[in-house]
Amino acid sequence: MGRNNERRWLYGWLYYKHQHPYGFRPESAGRQRPYYIKSLGRDGGVYVRVAGTTRLADEYMIKELMFEGSNRHFDQTLCTGLSVTDEEIDALCRAMKEQAVKNAHNEEQRAAVKEVGRQQLRSWGVLIERDGKDYPSNAYGILTGATLHVATQCGVFKGSTKEVFVDRREYTGPIWEQIEEAFQFVLRNIHLGAAIVGIYRQDIYEIPPEAIRELIINAAVHRSYLDHGNIQVAVYDNRLEITSPGKLPMGQTLERMKEGYSQIRNEALAYAFSYMNLIEHWGSGIPKIIGKSSRIAGTRIYWRRGRSAYQYLPRPD
Repeated sequence: MGRNNERRWLYGWLYYKHQHPYGFRPESAGRQRPYYIKSLGRDGGVYVRVAGTTRLADEYMIKELMFEGSNRHFDQTLCTGLSVTDEEIDALCRAMKEQAVKNAHNEEQRAAVKEVGRQQLRSWGVLIERDGKDYPSNAYGILTGATLHVATQCGVFKGSTKEVFVDRREYTGPIWEQIEEAFQFVLRNIHLGAAIVGIYRQDIYEIPPEAIRELIINAAVHRSYLDHGNIQVAVYDNRLEITSPGKLPMGQTLERMKEGYSQIRNEALAYAFSYMNLIEHWGSGIPKIIGKSSRIAGTRIYWRRGRSAYQYLPRPD
């Protein structure tokens, strides 16, 4: 088969048979991804379906497919250029326990928080043991903010577009601090009303804080850290929009997400977030967001076919 015919055959196969953001349906595809045009090689012959078009995959997409194809997780791989001391590991363990206690929903959950040690971090993939020595994984760098320039960018915009900035912030450091800073940023920039419950006055935000927090946590734990973009939290006059880098993982759809199906992209982070009581159990985030925000007309959460996920909550008029 000539090169042009080979490319034409691949385009047709992607378009007519496999309507998936990556171009391959998981139930019919093999695991040796990425697939590519043999005559062009892996670097120049991987094509993907994005927003209804077939295009050449960039370096990020190829790496993502390689990790999926080998059933590995980027956050559990060695963080090159970063070393870690016993004191730093102990500090992370203490900080994670503090977060677990802080985020507990009740006294029973708080009392159930156990110490976390290096053996647990190894089992999650936060640490990698080699020849009796511990090395940090990418998850360690993300959790501590020690490397991989991971940031959360927040902004308030006038109107419904990004033409006019009202305020902007960028938060770095440990990922749980970024989540809290972004959460508080949103609360400062949306309306706070009141309702009378019985004989008491109760403050009520225009968007339920629980839904806002879940959206930000969901973006942090499920984003692609192979993509060098940042999570963006944007408050417009008519909506809250949270953007996180990365496509849907292979086999995941919005419909399955609504039903509680979880496809973990960052397994070490998911274990750590669960321990810190940032997430209750895998797959619960999207159903919880929908439940908490159901009182707002027009609520919708969608995943745009492209390089990023867009999670959207409308602001009441």
